[in-house]
Order: sequence, then C-alpha cells, then structure tokens
Amino acid sequence: WSFVYDFESDTTMKMSAYVSIAFGLLVIIQSLLINKRRMNFVRFASDVSAACAVIFAVMYLISSYHVNRTKTALAWDFCAYGICSLGIQLTDAYTFLNRYRAVTQISKWKLWLTHLYIIFVIVLPNYSTVFFLPLFLDMNSTFGAYFGLYVFIIVLWGTIGYNLYFTAEFLYLAHHLNKKQEAFTDNLNVLKWITYKSLIHCATSSIANLLLYWYLSFDAIMFNMVIVFGIHFLF
Repeated sequence: WSFVYDFESDTTMKMSAYVSIAFGLLVIIQSLLINKRRMNFVRFASDVSAACAVIFAVMYLISSYHVNRTKTALAWDFCAYGICSLGIQLTDAYTFLNRYRAVTQISKWKLWLTHLYIIFVIVLPNYSTVFFLPLFLDMNSTFGAYFGLYVFIIVLWGTIGYNLYFTAEFLYLAHHLNKKQEAFTDNLNVLKWITYKSLIHCATSSIANLLLYWYLSFDAIMFNMVIVFGIHFLF
C-alpha cells in the first residue's frame, strides 16, 4: 500500500496543507479560550478533528519533501490516510449521534445498531484495508487497487446513507418541535437550535463526501477542513 503520489507537482494540495495547519491550530486555540478547562463531547470532537487535520497536513508536507516509497507508506498511507482520517471520520460520525441524543431519547437497540453500523460500514472496511490487508495482500497490484476502490465506494455511500438517516431523524424532530403549541421545557429554543444546526451538519458532511469522490480539485485536506469547520463552528 505504497503508491508514490506525485507530491512535487501538486501545488494546490500543498497550499491546502498550509491553510489546514493554520486553520486547525486556530480552532484548537479558540476552543481553549472559550472552554478553558471545561471538557464535553463537542469540545473533544472539535479538538481531536482539528488536531488530526493539522497532523494530516504535516504528514503530507513531510511526504512531499524528498519523496520515497517508505516515507510515503508510513507518513502518508499509515499516519495521514490511516490514523488521522480515522480520527476525523469517527468524530464526525459520533457528533451526529451525540447531537441526536442531546435533543431526544434513543432506544438501546437503536443506539447499539448505530455503533455497529459505524464500526462495520464506516470504519472497518476502509481501515482494515489501510492497516491490515497490506500485511497479506499486495495493494499495489491490479486486484489490490480495485479492491481499495470498491472499499472506498462502500464507505462513501455508507457514510452518506448514515448522514441521510440522521437528516431524516432531525427533520422529523424539527417538525415535531415546531408543532408544539406550548413549550414543554424551558430549553425548547435550545433544542430547536441544536436540531437546525445538526441539519446543516448533515448537509456539509454529505457534500464534502460527494465532492471528495467526484470533484478532483477537492482534495482530502479540504475535506478535513470542511468536517472540522462543521463540528467546531456549528456546535
């Protein structure tokens, strides 16, 4: 799993990397100034995704300097596309679930089903390909390349399906909350605000995934920034 990406000719992604480092550090600093020592899930997700975006960009710059296959495999494939992408994908997926639980109750079976979906559809196919399959299969072969592409498609549409499911859930909640004639809680406006922002998060996450697949100028570093922006500034 060590295709040598043409780092030197890709000036657009290099610029994105510098912007991503600055943006991620600003998010972490702002989070520290706003929250100080107070920790909650949203802050944790924002800080982790921002840190992963920064490290991802740094690994890209390291990989693009004096390119060689070993450095590409370790810094780019394993650390950037492996560990950092996993951190961003998990924080994005669990932000949906956390915000949903913030506005309504969720049954135990639905909660466990969501956990299993994240593990077996969003996480396991892609990251078993990155971390484990290269130990047993030549991922640079034709079969390995096609296998990696099919896995990417499964994860892409699995993630979009996950986003659309929560879009439907949040739309139902928004409709239900707006139908209430009388406020059943003092936090009704807060619940509505979380629901509306969650719908925007559904849209930004889905659009970012689609752009990453179909629009060649929208690279992985830009994708990371959109996800970090959605988590940090919406919540």
